[in-house]
Amino acid sequence: SPTLIIPPIYAGPTFLFVVEWVNSPNSEYDPPAGIDNISIVSNTPVPPPNDEPCSAITLPVNTNCTYATYTNYGATNSTGTFPPPCGNYVSGDVWFTTTVPASGGIIIDTDIGEMVDGGMAIYSGSCGALTLIECDDNDSSNGLMPYILNTNLTPGQTIYIRVWESGYDNNGTFGICVTPSPPSPPNNECNNAVGLTVNPSLICNIVTPGTTAYATASPQPDDVTGFPDNDVWFYFVATNPNHRISILDIVPVVGTNTNMAVGVYNSPPGNCSTLIFEATSNPEIFNLIGLNIGDTYYLRVYGRNSGALSAQANFNICVSTPPPPPPNNFCTNAIQLQISPICDYDIYTNAGASASSGIPDPGCADYQGGDVWFYVIVDDTGEITVDTQDFDMTDSGMAFYTGTNCNSLTLLDCDDTNSANGAM
Repeated sequence: SPTLIIPPIYAGPTFLFVVEWVNSPNSEYDPPAGIDNISIVSNTPVPPPNDEPCSAITLPVNTNCTYATYTNYGATNSTGTFPPPCGNYVSGDVWFTTTVPASGGIIIDTDIGEMVDGGMAIYSGSCGALTLIECDDNDSSNGLMPYILNTNLTPGQTIYIRVWESGYDNNGTFGICVTPSPPSPPNNECNNAVGLTVNPSLICNIVTPGTTAYATASPQPDDVTGFPDNDVWFYFVATNPNHRISILDIVPVVGTNTNMAVGVYNSPPGNCSTLIFEATSNPEIFNLIGLNIGDTYYLRVYGRNSGALSAQANFNICVSTPPPPPPNNFCTNAIQLQISPICDYDIYTNAGASASSGIPDPGCADYQGGDVWFYVIVDDTGEITVDTQDFDMTDSGMAFYTGTNCNSLTLLDCDDTNSANGAM
């Protein structure tokens, strides 16, 4: 006895109902001669009291999450609001309000009931003029329900909370609670940056723990890659023109995102009002070159994504020191390779090498710097084969150029992993 429910949003149009027999592979019954007891029932339920923003139910901010049960059964599409940009919104939203506590942050979590797949958005403003702050689909640990953590709010601010069922096809009860966000990390602002010890080699013997969990956005300009919504601050004093920054052992505290980024600034010690932007990196391990020995450099560490997708994670941070660059770090000091009938590998290193400038990028093997240079004079055969072998380096790239000097090179070829020696 199949039942088809037409949601109230489709009220008005004329529908044609087609009833057909579906054969079962496990049954040899013939289709019935007739079908009776077809009924069409109009049963639009009364909307819940918080069907519209201006009739939102107030939720308290409790120390611990105790889910209160509500329903969106019978809810309609809210008037005067734009559809939320996530959670497969169709209709059937209900509304709540809450007041931001002194911490400036709230956690809104939902629990399954009859509704098992929900969406949620939060807004600022008044019930007649709302501005979207954040939207979430299924970040809760409770099935496919939404969860929002936002630490960039104003204490005393009224926040409107909109909840709906994803797809508007399984409306009903759900649980919801609001709790204050935990305290921000002690180095949440630049003025409280944590000092880092510089390791004398590339080995990170000394690391410093940190976290972006529950951090808030800093007042500094957004001049870095991604979205520094939850940045924390560190500093170090350069002991070498080149240093390596490593964000290690990333473990999510909220959600699953581990995508971190870093901004680097130069400023006198203890002075966060004159930060000079130096670099930004999304790879969690990167090299800084051309530093001034004795200068103080500030590191701004944050989850690269925005809103609910931002990495709220614990990590270790390390500042290490590469060895001096090899003699053939740049094209002008390229080392000549001799052509021989049998391949006899010579051993070199790129440890401490920096990126070349003014030369066409190789175009393969994820080049990000650290290159060293060689040259060869082609013999009468007009052919050469260059092979590499793995030692400390186990995954490399190699590019061929031609030209009369290092200022007029033309890229001939680039290769990543065609050697028989691993990923060389």
